[in-house]
Amino acid sequence: NADPGGTGDDTADGLSPQTAYLTMGKALSVVGTLDTVYFWGDVREEVTGNHLAFDVTIVGLGSLHHPDSPATGYKVGSSMWRPPASPTTATPLLKLRGRGWNFINVVFDAPVDAAAVKLERNALSGSSEHDPSHASFLGCRFVDGKYGIEDNGGCYNVTVDGCEFKAFTTAAIANTSTSVANPLNWKIKNSHFPSNVSSFGNATHIDSPLNCSFIQHNVFGTVTSTALYVDLTGGNGNVVSFNVLA
Repeated sequence: NADPGGTGDDTADGLSPQTAYLTMGKALSVVGTLDTVYFWGDVREEVTGNHLAFDVTIVGLGSLHHPDSPATGYKVGSSMWRPPASPTTATPLLKLRGRGWNFINVVFDAPVDAAAVKLERNALSGSSEHDPSHASFLGCRFVDGKYGIEDNGGCYNVTVDGCEFKAFTTAAIANTSTSVANPLNWKIKNSHFPSNVSSFGNATHIDSPLNCSFIQHNVFGTVTSTALYVDLTGGNGNVVSFNVLA
């Protein structure tokens, strides 16, 4: 929903707040390389990004709180993306397939059985290639699901900076396939993985065979059900430093 009053319209041109699209699906169906999508309100969709559009930026304009109005008369300005009322089984909020996408100031409320954002890389070439390498997540919140960020295929040069990950039942950041490569040159920094208090903890914070990556200046709270805070089994050449572990 591009407008806190719910007045977006997918038949509009989507080029101003007054002519905003209603759905993220519509916005991502027309987005092109170097475009920016601004949104606020309560997005409740599961969509797939255009793998032929590079360097797209998605910016949340509201603050990172829950979109429910506390009482009649309030207009909510949050920037939340969460599952639809009837979600499709094991489907992420966003399947990311294009290179260099950036996410700024967005709260992702993940499905219980899937990731908030799934980076899908394949081994094809030309216009059939999916490669969401060079993605960045800046100042975002990821909450309440199976994964926050799932890397499937092995992406390169992903940045996670100033984000929060809470209440993930499998892992906050995870690699589930190295079918193309090991994930390489990730930067995970200045982020908060809360302790298991008030159901804020993650089962595991980071579970990925990273290569040549940096994990620095993060706070890792107590985990909920495993003894694993950061599991880099299968990876090599990483720098893990200046972190605080509860």
